[in-house]
Amino acid sequence: MKFTIWRNKEEKYKFLCLLFLIIAIIFIFIFFNRNTYKADVDGDGIDEKIKELDFPGGGSLQTIYNEDGIIYKTKYDINNEIIHQWKIIPSENKNDQRKILVWDEKSKQWLPDQNKNGIPDYKEN
Repeated sequence: MKFTIWRNKEEKYKFLCLLFLIIAIIFIFIFFNRNTYKADVDGDGIDEKIKELDFPGGGSLQTIYNEDGIIYKTKYDINNEIIHQWKIIPSENKNDQRKILVWDEKSKQWLPDQNKNGIPDYKEN
């Protein structure tokens, strides 16, 4: 008795196409996921993980994962100008909520922005 995965030519071609698709997706994920890299952004001698996401209509989002758990997110427009900058600070306790801060260009400081819409919370009340 001969062992086969498929019973006829149609099933054979479907199986081979599915197998090729899975291999192609894995290959693309491994070799073409170049939007994540490491670099020393803050000059402390330790490389931070940087992830960049380009939007289809233009603009991008850059995320920097710092070694102490702080995450910096910067949203850029089509002209590569900064729209919003966020600083996400993890909580001390697992039960507490993390702090989300937005950079306020007017006051030149980090201000709370828990809903992460780019507008400091005190301006929304």
